[in-house]
Amino acid sequence: MLPSFPRILGELSPEEALILDVLYRGASTTPIASLHRLIVPGSELDTDDPLFVERCFNLDRLGLLEANWENVHIPDTDPPAYRHTVAHLEGNALGQSFVLACTPPGVIR
Repeated sequence: MLPSFPRILGELSPEEALILDVLYRGASTTPIASLHRLIVPGSELDTDDPLFVERCFNLDRLGLLEANWENVHIPDTDPPAYRHTVAHLEGNALGQSFVLACTPPGVIR
């Protein structure tokens, strides 16, 4: 385990831990180059949570995933308005190692 993992863990909310759990579910101990998960309404994640984008931004900042962003037009606004959304999330080797290190032994992922 890297010495930075306890510090990173201290910077996560339970909701952010859930995002990591969903993203890395099924990941083995074999390192991955990229694990792509679409974030869609109705998934296990509450994408309607007003802090969802900020939670993904924090996980990206910590290097635990890569969040791909897009601006979506909000209809019927004058002048035109947009909201920042998460298009999809990609896992990486650091995030996978972190999740595996924080998973108790014997827990099936």
